[in-house]
Amino acid sequence: MSAQFMAIAVVVATFSSASYANSCAAGFFSSLIGTPCTIGDTTFTFSSGDPSCGGGCVAPSILTFTPLVTSTSVGFEITGFPAANKGQEVSFIDLFTAVPSSGTITSFRATLNGVSVPADGSSIANLQDTTGQYSYNSYVNGIQTQNSIGGPLPNGFGTGPSGGLFDLDNASNSTLASFTSADFVFNESPASSMPEGSELAIAGITTLGILGAMRKKFLIAR
Repeated sequence: MSAQFMAIAVVVATFSSASYANSCAAGFFSSLIGTPCTIGDTTFTFSSGDPSCGGGCVAPSILTFTPLVTSTSVGFEITGFPAANKGQEVSFIDLFTAVPSSGTITSFRATLNGVSVPADGSSIANLQDTTGQYSYNSYVNGIQTQNSIGGPLPNGFGTGPSGGLFDLDNASNSTLASFTSADFVFNESPASSMPEGSELAIAGITTLGILGAMRKKFLIAR
């Protein structure tokens, strides 16, 4: 193989090993149900939801899903969850699993953002694994009551007989109870998610440098 072709192979191999494609694409949550997909190198499998949430169940087709990935964590954000009007409760529960292809989940966290809860209302985001590990961010009567962290989970999230779940809930007896988004994040060790853009840039600079050096050597040899 010529020096030029070897250099090109190095570039392709470096970028192929440095990144993972997120097949859990941003969009309506309903599009992800029933088909395993990946965020970083972690495989997520979402169910069609749990009917135990009662008469105020929210349809997955109105919820928007966005994958979250850093150099040390993977997860997802849910937006579009409806507010609860006076005398109303709205809920969504989904059974799912999250399994890294390597490494382990060291901790996980549920977080609500942009919360607006009246004195007689509540907003809740919850992650619960079959092992009893959990994390929830709860605002009851306008006061944040707990923001716990679950883990570790060496076999992945929701891999036991009862699975795992995330659930969302708004309830109010007076004015609107709402939040803008909920984040569900899984920290992993060793890091197994998509590298940051800076890391990809460094990889690109390095391999392009190799390519230039090898090309120069090739021309001199001629």
